[in-house]
Amino acid sequence: MSRKKATARTEPAAFVDDADAYSIEEFCRRHRLSVQLFYKLKDEMPRTFNIVKRRLISREAAARWRAEREAAGLCSATEQSA
Repeated sequence: MSRKKATARTEPAAFVDDADAYSIEEFCRRHRLSVQLFYKLKDEMPRTFNIVKRRLISREAAARWRAEREAAGLCSATEQSA
């Protein structure tokens, strides 16, 4: 019988809650989305801005996006129950 070797798991970097802007990767990790889904649904994602070669999402844009998604979820739940 062969045993499986124990391997060290790497944990993703801790979320930085006090950041004023997130990279797309940080935003996706924070909201449990894949980066591929972010780009696939780019028109439904929060507004981004560029600083030199970096594309960032402001904390406020992320909060607006979450509020819009929650409102859309409430509207669709209300329509389904009617």
